[in-house]
Amino acid sequence: METVNGVQQGRNATTPLKMPN
Repeated sequence: METVNGVQQGRNATTPLKMPN
């Protein structure tokens, strides 16, 4: 789940962890 963490902090910081896309 390292990708989800990076994407969440970088691209979708507003999106929940359940939606990494």
